[in-house]
Amino acid sequence: MREDMKNNVKKVKIDSSSELHLIDFSAYSEDFIKDFESHLSSICVGKLGKKLSLIKLRLREFLYSKDDNTRSGAIAELFIAYYLKNAGYKQEYLFFNLEEGSIKKGFDGVFSMKKKSYLMESKSTLPSTKNKSHRSKINEAYTDLKNYVEGRSKKGKNNPWRNAYNHASHCDVKTSQSIKKKLDKLADKFDERKYIKVRLVNIIPCSTIFGLTKDACPNQVAEDDYDYIKNLEANSKVILCIKSRNINDFISYLEN
Repeated sequence: MREDMKNNVKKVKIDSSSELHLIDFSAYSEDFIKDFESHLSSICVGKLGKKLSLIKLRLREFLYSKDDNTRSGAIAELFIAYYLKNAGYKQEYLFFNLEEGSIKKGFDGVFSMKKKSYLMESKSTLPSTKNKSHRSKINEAYTDLKNYVEGRSKKGKNNPWRNAYNHASHCDVKTSQSIKKKLDKLADKFDERKYIKVRLVNIIPCSTIFGLTKDACPNQVAEDDYDYIKNLEANSKVILCIKSRNINDFISYLEN
C-alpha cells in the first residue's frame, strides 16, 4: 500500500477472523487523483492502457443516467476496488457490467488474496440520510451477502454465483482457473438449490458515508460495535468503513 494512503487508513484486528479498515477518502489530493487514475482502467475494464478520457466519459454517462442512490453506490464501489487493489487484493470482476449500463445481478464483487476468494458487498449513504452509521450499512451489506449465499434473497431469482463466474471468465479479468472452477461449481449447486452457509465463505462487507469533509466528522466505529462484528458469521471477514466527500465532487472530478 502507498505510504500516503497508509496515513488515511486505520486497521483494527478484532479477532483471528475479523479485521476492520477505517478509510478516509475525504481529500482529493494530487497524489490521490494520480494514483486513482493509474488504477481506473484496470478497475473498470480489466486491463491497463485504455484511454483515460474514454473511461471517464463512460463513467460520466453512466452516473448521469442514474439517481443519487445508484450514483453513490457506484462511486463507493469504485473507491472500494481502488482501496483493495492498493492493499494487495486481486479484482476478479469488471466494474463495468457485462450488460451495458446495467447493474450487477448478484454480489457487488469478488476479490482474491493468497488463494482465498472473498465476496464483497457495498452499501452507502447520502448526506441527506438521517441517523447514518457504519454499523447500519455494514449490517445491510452482511444481510445481503448472507441472503445471496443461502438462497434467500428477495432481489430476484438471479444466480449470484453464475454472474460472478461470467465476470471472472472475461478474458481481461485474468481470473485463475481454480477460482473460476470454484465459482462454476457453486453456480451449479445454486441452480440445484443446494445452498451453502455464509459461515463457510470469506466476505468483505463495506460501508461508505458520503458528504464528509476532512474535518467534518471522525471516521469511527464504536467500541461496542466490535462485538457485533465478531459475531457476524463467516469463515473470515474484512470490514471496510469509508469516509468520502459528496458524490457531486466526484462527478465534478470526472467532468474536469
